[in-house]
Formats: sequence, C-alpha cells, structure tokens
Amino acid sequence: MKLSVLEAKILDFLASLPAEQVTRYRRILGRGLLEEGQREVGAHVMRHPLDPLPIVLERTQWQDIQAAVVQRLTVWNAFLKDIYGSAEVLERGVVRWEPIYEDPNFLRECVNLPQTGHLYLFHLAVDLVRDCEGQWRVLRDCVGIPTEAALAVESRKWSWELLRPLLQGERSLVPHRDPIVVLVECLEWATPVGRSGPRAVLLGEGPESPAYTQQALLARHMGIPMVRGDDLLVLDRALFFKTVGGLEEVNIVYRGIPSALADPVSVEPSSCCGVPGLLSALRAGALTVVNPLGSELVENHLVAGAFSSLCRWYFQEEPKLPSVSVEDLSCTGARDSVEDPDSPVLVTDAWGVPQGVPALSPVRKVVWENLSLEKRPVWNDGEVVFRPYALRVFGVYRNGIPQVLPCAIAWVPMEGVGIASLFGKGKGSWLKDVWVQDFEAAEETRPVRRFVRKLLRRTRMGSRQAENLFWMGRYLQRAETAIRMYRFLDELEFEVPTVGAGSWRFVWEAVASTLGYGSRVFPPDRAPHSEALAHSVLWNADNPSSACSCIEAAKRNAYASREALSPEVWGALEALYDVATRGEGVFKGERSSDPDCDRWVCQLLEALDRFWGVFDKHMLYNDGWFFFRMGWYLESSLCTALVLWQLRSAPATVGLVSLAEEDVLWDALLRMMAAQYAHRSSFPGRASRSTVLKLLLYDPQFPRSVAFGLKQMELCLDSLVGNQEVALRYVRHLRSSLDIAEWKGRDRRHDPGLQGEDRSASFEEESWLAEWIDRLLALYPILHDYCFGHQASLDVESDKQQ
Repeated sequence: MKLSVLEAKILDFLASLPAEQVTRYRRILGRGLLEEGQREVGAHVMRHPLDPLPIVLERTQWQDIQAAVVQRLTVWNAFLKDIYGSAEVLERGVVRWEPIYEDPNFLRECVNLPQTGHLYLFHLAVDLVRDCEGQWRVLRDCVGIPTEAALAVESRKWSWELLRPLLQGERSLVPHRDPIVVLVECLEWATPVGRSGPRAVLLGEGPESPAYTQQALLARHMGIPMVRGDDLLVLDRALFFKTVGGLEEVNIVYRGIPSALADPVSVEPSSCCGVPGLLSALRAGALTVVNPLGSELVENHLVAGAFSSLCRWYFQEEPKLPSVSVEDLSCTGARDSVEDPDSPVLVTDAWGVPQGVPALSPVRKVVWENLSLEKRPVWNDGEVVFRPYALRVFGVYRNGIPQVLPCAIAWVPMEGVGIASLFGKGKGSWLKDVWVQDFEAAEETRPVRRFVRKLLRRTRMGSRQAENLFWMGRYLQRAETAIRMYRFLDELEFEVPTVGAGSWRFVWEAVASTLGYGSRVFPPDRAPHSEALAHSVLWNADNPSSACSCIEAAKRNAYASREALSPEVWGALEALYDVATRGEGVFKGERSSDPDCDRWVCQLLEALDRFWGVFDKHMLYNDGWFFFRMGWYLESSLCTALVLWQLRSAPATVGLVSLAEEDVLWDALLRMMAAQYAHRSSFPGRASRSTVLKLLLYDPQFPRSVAFGLKQMELCLDSLVGNQEVALRYVRHLRSSLDIAEWKGRDRRHDPGLQGEDRSASFEEESWLAEWIDRLLALYPILHDYCFGHQASLDVESDKQQ
C-alpha cells in the first residue's frame, strides 16, 4: 500500500519523538475522548482511542464521494416518500415486497403522515470501504442521528493538538469548518409550517443506552436539550417538554431511539422509552421528527441491494459508486457459497430488530461479497500496524438542497479481517480523522448568526436534569462533610486521649446523625479504632453515606445529565472520582496506613475544592447552576444544623470537665467546619459554645453557616422564573424563623435574671432547633412537587397563538 507524502511525514515525525514524548502520546491517545465523556461508568460504553495517523484523501476522491453521498440521500428520500405514500415502487415490481413487509422497521402507522417540506430523510450517514484495486464501495447506509459528526469535531481537535509542530505552515488541508453549525441550520428547514421558530430536543433512551455518551456529546454541541420519553408530554395533539418552569412546546424531535419504540400507544405497547401519543402530534402537523419514523427501512440490506434499480426508476441514472453486493440466503447460489468451505463468507441479518420489539416473522439472512479491503497504518502502542477501515460521510438537506457535511470520520476495528471485522465494532475500534488535500471550496458557508440566535433561544432546563444536578450538589457536599467529620474525630481522639467512659457518646451521635448512620454504628462508650473509623466514614462501599459512595452517586447523577455539563466540569469530576478510587490501595481489607490515609484525605479535599472552582467558573449561570448550588447549600445547612443539635450540650454532659478539654472540643469542631480563621476574625479569644453557635448558626458571612446557606438558596430561587414561588416563600420563612431565634437568644443573654451558662443555653431548653431541622428537611418535597415532579402548569402559549 502506498502512503501519501503527508502520511509519510507524520509517520516519520512520530518515529523521531523521544521516549518521554511517546509516553505522553500514549497517555493522551489511550484515554480517547475522555474530556467528552467517552470513559463512563457502565458496561455498555465503548472506548474509541484516537489514532494520530489521519486518512488523507485527494480532492478528486473527496468530490467523487460527495457526489455519491448526495445521490444516495436524494434516492432514499424519494423511496421513503413513495413507500409511505402511493407505494408505486412496489406496484411496478422495482423492489420486492417481502423484505419490506417482513421488516419490523416498516411502520404501517406512518403511511400518509404529513411531512415538512416533503422531506422524508433529513440526514444520512454512508459507510464506505475501499478494495485493494482502489475502488470505493458503499458498505451500508445509516439513518440514525449523526452522533459521529460530533466525534469528528473532537477527533480533528485532538489531531491538530497532537501534530501541531508538524502541521504549522501546512496550507493544503481542508479548512476547519464546524459541521455542527450546518446541522443546527438544517433544523430551520424542519420547522413545521405555521410555527414561529424551531424548538428542538434530542430524544434518547437514557444513560443505559450504548449510544448515550455520543448522543449527549452531540446535544451539547448543538445546544439542544437531551430528553427521555418521560420528559415529554402530548397534550391537545401538541408535544411539550417538562421543564422546571412549566411545560414548553417543542416542534422538532431529533430522534435517537428506534422508530418502533417511539410511541407505545400507536406502535409498540411494550416500549418504555417512547412518548405516548407522538403520532397524534405528527398527524396534526404540529411536530417534525428527524429522521421521520419508519426511515430505518433504508438500513434493510435487501432493500439497499436494489439501489441501482431505484436510481434508474426515480432519476434515470446509474449509481455514482458501486455497493458491496449482498444476496438473500434463500437463493440457491447464496446457499452454495455458504456451504463451500474454501470460500469463507459473511452472513448477517438482513435487517435489525430493535430490542423489545417482537419479530413478526423470522429475520432473513444475507450473504456478503467476499471482498479484499485496503489497509491503512495505525499507531498502536508505539508500533505501526495495518488494518482495514471504513469511512463514514454525512449527507444532509440544507435549505432543501442535499449536500455533504464538511467532515468525515474513519473507524478501524481492533480485531478481525475483511468485511467481517467491520461488523464487530462492539470489540472496540480506533477513530481516525479524515483530511482532504488540495481542497477548493465551491461554496462558502453562508452567514448563520441571525438564524442560530433565533434557534438557540434557550428553553428552560428539564425537570429530570435539574433534579440530577440538585442531588449531585448534595452528594458532593455530603462527601466533603464526611471527610471533614473524619478529620475532626481523628484529631479529637489524638488531642483528648484521657477522657473517661461515655465521653464520646454525643460526638458519635453527632457523626451518626449528620452522616445518616444508624444510632449504634459507633460504640457509645469509647473511641473506635482509627482504621475502622476511616474505613466506615471514608471508603466503605456498603455504607451509602461514606465519602466514596457519595462521590460515586454524584457521578451517576452527573452522567444522567451529561449534556448539561461542560467538558471542564466533567474533567474535574473525573479527576475527583479518580482520587476517590485510590482508596482501594489505601484500605486493604479494613486496614489502612495512617500516613497514606491522611495523604489521601488531603487529596480528596483538594479535588473537591478544585471541582467547585471549575464548576463555578465554567458552567453557564442557568437553571442547572442554580439547582446545583441549592443542593450544595441545603446539604451544608442541614449538616451544620444537625451537628449543632447533637453537640448543643456536649461539654456539660460528655465528661470534658476541664476548660482545656472543652477548648479542644470546640477548636476541633471549628477545624472540621474550616471555621477557625472566621471565628478568630469575628470573636477574638478562646472558642466557647456561644461563640461557635453564633458563627455556625447565625453568621450570614461564613460560607458554612446555616444563615449563609439559606441566603444562597433564597438568591437561587429568586433568580429562577417559573413555579418556584412556593419554595421561595418557604425559604424566606425559614430565614425569618432563624432571625427570630437569634433575637430571642440575644434577649436571653441580656436577661439580668440569668447567670453563667444559663444565658448561652437558650436553645438547649427549647425544641425549636429540632423542629426547624424538620422544616428544613421538608424543603426538598416542596422542590420536588413544584420543580422536579412535573406538576408544572401549562404557562406558555402554543406557537399558533403567538
């Protein structure tokens, strides 16, 4: 195989790198597209490491590919319009009826549905292979959402980052134009007639789907919400999105689920990811689905085998590029080739059956042509290997005109040879960027600023995403509280080693109450061993309140709302999770080394602080940011209040009789809350119960005080517009009750009839703090009812009324 001049230069460049530079490249390439969420928690997610060696095409080759993709997009659009309309192609015998009617992807419910602009196929992905003679052939067509277009953007970014020293001054490559802008622009043409503007969502199956990370990546690049079926609602034959501010009408659904699962009412009753009544909104003309329901018929290999006949039937022309031939296994010649042991062939299903959809008839089998494929070099762990590859190119309708996106991506299977290896992507594959040399743009991208501003009129955040971010904030704050609580107990045990029996009871009750443990998780009469304490509070996976369990729960919530997080935030969360997983090396069984554990705890706190800074800097100040902060400050206020409630009378009852030991207790508590500097700034002198309570409960300037947390929650709710008035009034009432308690405490401390500790023990004798904590716990049910529970009122007018 002959390499191009540019490919040879890249190979020489990589071979000339020093050993430490090669190690750096291995680390970057091994993590694939980590910053874009390709390494996730879950068994379904495949990793795609990026190969630094791109595939370089000449301009003439790219033009031939463009012409072929445009032709296939046009022909398949005409075919779908025919098959779901008059079905003349079947009456004339151009295509056999058996492969169509037996395919569960052919939906009779979609016949004669109104289509926007008479388009039945808005985009198409074409997989191409090249045989040993240099001839490009079409392997298959895909009508799913073009998630690989976002991967192409990321692969180009990584390729240029890795090869920047070599490519400086290179002028013969394709100018980098963002294909996502073209995809966003195409939505203008998909807007239903009579609607004021496009409002789009990306409908996926959720985090359990193998394609979730790529769909979330595309949704984030396009700037549209990613939803599941239960996030949408059909009312009065219109589709609405459940947001934190009410129901908002949408008129474009970027479909990332199989057509057969889109509507459990009209199509498949067993579907759990569809939207009940979706077809009624389609029949009313209030909605456009991209690509339309039933378009998976194009992926039927037996129907694709008749592409030459369809070209001649619709446009009286021949295919621009030949296809890899397939043959029905029921034919005599195909059976003979399969039975011949000297002629290995590939046998696959003629069509795919969506999971959960019962097949009405046995799936037909097809035999693929035994084709020898061209191989390209791959940089595999510092060595060059040659593997077959497939090229994926994307065609779209832009302003009603078919064209090709200014990007392509190649994937190289890690195992197997020949055609069979290209159907084994589940075993893993490399990603390759595709470059075009001597490119001459025939048409410049027209300005889209005005349209994009109109399209990306942001909708409110979905209720499910907002709740995930709310709990993400709570879990991370709970993890930080657990870590600081452990340090508090560890230091207290070291500094007060001579306390008597029963001295630790209130301390253990404070830990158990704050972290959500049972009342008997710690011994009431003695300090637990430091190793058991560290294992239970920090690492124990069976304990849902341990620091590592909370960090893992926070990551699960973040993964379920992946499209709402910026790459920087996701990278900071990944770094925090990586630090947390190092605890497996620190805790061997239930034993740990004190220096290693202390070092690991410091690293956890630093990673948490770093995450908070990155989140505050790189996240949009939208609904998600406010709900994350509300979860964070609700958990902070709740933990502080619980600790104060448990320790309200500790020195008098615990057995710390000396003044020095009482100082140690309150100093340790201040260190746990990172409040020593704030206390010394506000209250010069030694720490006492009254000054600590005033700082942690009433001080509106200390970030971990209850008053500060309530103030921040009030500001967040006040910044949100929608159905948050009830929750806002409730938080303001909590602040008012806290202010009243503070004034009562001041009056009591100035009462001349009270002496000594009686002046500062005001809420020791009152039950208001316990009742106030119960009211603080009731805030989440209020948020759930009015923001997260989809009980929002319809407060927007439909586009017809605007």
